[in-house]
Amino acid sequence: GLDYNQHAFCLSVTCNSLGSFSLVLPSPPRFRDRNLEVISLGETIRGFGGIFIDDDGAMIAYKTVFAFQSGKKRQNFWGAVPVEVLRDFVEQARRQEHLGVTTLECEFNEVTLAEARHLGLDNDWTTRLVEHSPNRRQALSVARVQLGGATAGILQEGDILLAINGRPVV
Repeated sequence: GLDYNQHAFCLSVTCNSLGSFSLVLPSPPRFRDRNLEVISLGETIRGFGGIFIDDDGAMIAYKTVFAFQSGKKRQNFWGAVPVEVLRDFVEQARRQEHLGVTTLECEFNEVTLAEARHLGLDNDWTTRLVEHSPNRRQALSVARVQLGGATAGILQEGDILLAINGRPVV
């Protein structure tokens, strides 16, 4: 990474956990990413940005700051975004292609499979989701749909998103 004097530095850090990251609803409404898995770091790392590499030197994550507002106070959370999230954008940039982003224009909440069952998830889908991701044991429930967005009139709050292009999502 770079420190506050723009000098490069290298540290060894420990990853606390990999989990979902959610920001409070902004007011007034504005863009925010949801359902993003972020690596939580066990310590504060000084400086701006930077990459995380494994023992073989392969990039595994990018350190970044997530800014959010809580009441009238602006807060920051430093975390690392796994490289899998960034891979498509990096490949497009390497090919000098337009960096397009597709969004469903809705937000999801993670719900346990027990909660999803209560919302109507059947046995077959419960089994498929567990087989797809045995350690997650969750589903995605629609929390909010953007008025006039791509999924308005298709998805509604409380729906369970099961698959995209036939592939289960959790």
